[in-house]
Amino acid sequence: MSNNAGLILLVLAVAGSYGWAVRGTTVGKEKGAMLPGALLGIFLAWFTGSPVIRENFWIFCAAGALAMAVGGTETYAQTMDFVKSAKKAPKPLMGNGGLALKGFLWFGIFGAILGMAFTAMSGAVYRVWELAAVFAAMPFLRALGIRIFNLPFDKEKGIRPKIYLSRDRFEEWGGMLFMLIELAVFFAVKGDAFALILAGCSALGGAVGWVISINMMRISMYPKKNGKYIFGALQLKGMIDNWKIMEYTLGAVGALGAGVGFILGFPALQPHIAVIEGRGTLWSPLADAGLDKALSFAAIALIIFGGELFFVWIFEKKFEHRLKKGERVGDIAEQVLYTYLSVPLMLLGAVDFSRMISILVIYWVLMVEMLFNRDKLPAHKSSLKFRWPIALIGVFYLALEVCYHLIGGVSITLFTPLFLYLAVYYFIQIFFYDLLPHRMEARRELAKQEGTRLRPRHFGAMLTQEGFKFIQMAFIAIMAWKLGMIG
Repeated sequence: MSNNAGLILLVLAVAGSYGWAVRGTTVGKEKGAMLPGALLGIFLAWFTGSPVIRENFWIFCAAGALAMAVGGTETYAQTMDFVKSAKKAPKPLMGNGGLALKGFLWFGIFGAILGMAFTAMSGAVYRVWELAAVFAAMPFLRALGIRIFNLPFDKEKGIRPKIYLSRDRFEEWGGMLFMLIELAVFFAVKGDAFALILAGCSALGGAVGWVISINMMRISMYPKKNGKYIFGALQLKGMIDNWKIMEYTLGAVGALGAGVGFILGFPALQPHIAVIEGRGTLWSPLADAGLDKALSFAAIALIIFGGELFFVWIFEKKFEHRLKKGERVGDIAEQVLYTYLSVPLMLLGAVDFSRMISILVIYWVLMVEMLFNRDKLPAHKSSLKFRWPIALIGVFYLALEVCYHLIGGVSITLFTPLFLYLAVYYFIQIFFYDLLPHRMEARRELAKQEGTRLRPRHFGAMLTQEGFKFIQMAFIAIMAWKLGMIG
C-alpha cells in the first residue's frame, strides 16, 4: 500500500464524487450506482501494491460495481424532502435519521462485498460451499427483513409499516439490513477482520455522507438572512444545480469512509496479499475447474440480448407495452443476476467472467440506459445521429472480446480502454448530450426572446456542473497516469 494515506483518501474522494455525480446525471438506480463502485474497486485494487491483484483488477472493478448496485433499489427522494423541502427542515430527525440509516446500509454492503473480494482471493478464508451458502440464503433473508420492517404497505389505503421513512413509496431498507447483518456475522465467524473494517467504515461514511450532503443541498437552496445565496450571482442566474451539490458531497464522503476503512484494515489484508503473491495467482476454483471461460460467454450473451431487446424498444413502438411488463420482471431478475449469482462467481476468482461483467457495466449501462432511453434522450434526428457512433464503438469493443475468447492468446482488453470508458467516455457523452443541436436551438430561442445573444446564463447549471466534472475527470486521469495505472 502507498505510504501516503492522504493521497489515497484524496484520489478516492474525487473518484467517488465524480462517479456519484455522473450517476445522478445519467442512469440512476442500481445500474447508475455501478460507476462509482467500479471506480473505487479499481483504485483500491491498485493501492494494495500487489502485482497479482493489479493484474486481475477486473475482479475488484466488477465486485465494487455490483456491490454498490445493491443499495440502488432503495428509495430516498421522499426521505430527502423531510430535510430540504423548506429552509427550516420540516422533519429533521426523520429525514436525517432515515438518510443516515439508508446510507449506512448502502455503503456498508458495498464495503462488505468489496472487502470480501480482497480476502477471498487468497483462498485462506472461505470455502466454496460457504460462499455459495451465504449468497443462497441472502434473497430469503432480504425478503424476511422487508417482511419485518417494511410491511404491511398499501399506498392507496394509507397502510404503512411502523417504521416508515417516506410519504407514499415502498421501502426495502429492512432487506438491506438483514443482508448486512448476515455478512457481518459471516465475517466475524470466519475471522475476516479486513472485510469487517472496510464494511464498518464504509457504512459510517455513507451515513455521515448522506446527512452532510442533504444539509449542504438545503443550505444552498435558500437565501441567507441577508437575502443572498451562498453561491451569489451564479445561483440567481440558475447556474448552480443544488441536487448536484448533494451528489458530489455524498460520493466524496462515502468514498472517504471506504478509504479510511482500507487504510485501517490494511494490516489485516497484508497476510492475504502475501499468500496471493506467494502463489503468483488468485484463488480461482472456477478457473481450475475450467468453468471461467464458459461463464464469460454467458455474460457476452447477456450483453447482446440486452442490447437487442432495447434496439427493438427504440425502433418498434408496438413492442413497448410488452417491454414495460418485461422491465418489471427484469428488475427482480437483475437482483438475482447481479447479486446472488454474479458476486459469488467473482469471489471464486472468475477473472474472465468479471471482465465481461465490467464491460457490461461500462457498455450496457452507457448504451442501453442512456443512449437508448427515451426519457433521457428524446427521439430527435440529431440525437439519433449521435447515438449510433457510440453504439457501434461498443459493438466493436464487444466483438474484440468475443474474438479473444474464441481464439485465445493475449487479452486485448487492457486497463487503458477500461479506464477511458469510466473516466472519459461518460463525460464526453454527457457533455455532447447537453450540446445536441435541438438543445442549442432551444437556448438560442430563449436568447432571441430576451433580445440578446447567446450567453453563458442560457446554458444554466450545465456549465458549472460539467465544468466541475471535467476538473474531476482530469484529476482522475492524471493521478492514474502518475500512479502508473495507465500509459
